[in-house]
Amino acid sequence: MKGKATRGGALARRNPDVAPEAGTQRPAPSESGRSRIRAAARKDRTWRFNNLLHHLTVTLLWEAYDRLKHKAAPGVDGVAWYGYGQNLLTNRVALHERIHTGRYRAQPVKRQWIDKADGEQRPLRVTCLEDKIVQQALVLILQEIYEPEFLGFSYGFRAGSQSSTGNYFLRRRKPRSSRPEPGSKSERYGQRV
Repeated sequence: MKGKATRGGALARRNPDVAPEAGTQRPAPSESGRSRIRAAARKDRTWRFNNLLHHLTVTLLWEAYDRLKHKAAPGVDGVAWYGYGQNLLTNRVALHERIHTGRYRAQPVKRQWIDKADGEQRPLRVTCLEDKIVQQALVLILQEIYEPEFLGFSYGFRAGSQSSTGNYFLRRRKPRSSRPEPGSKSERYGQRV
């Protein structure tokens, strides 16, 4: 390996032609932007994220599209999941471009009336498919920030958890006996009555 001649006439050594190892300032190639967001959120809980738009990529829009319900009702535009997927690459690139140039506008929401058991009706709002894709992509970005904030026993609208799982754990932790423990306030209260 040859290098450039320096002032003293000796040859300077060149950097090897290999990429830097993981652990240097450059992130590893397999590390995504979302994992770096998660790492920053875990490292410093007071960190303020003020520019996340560059994380909304064409690949992320594809992942968001893929996570949607395939048989969901179409919105005002009448576009269903399978119809949008016919030209998926073109549609994703166009949506990405509209978002990043500031031309993207959410469309009106379609309202359907659903009959309830008591004879009344309740409104059901159906969002357009592109709006659902953008919303899901934003959820994927924002959950990386807020997921470390949740406690281990938090259930509900989190990834990989359900409220029914929380109910299951509550039932398991419930004491088998409803009798008060000896020496507790509730036992003493029962003795006075």
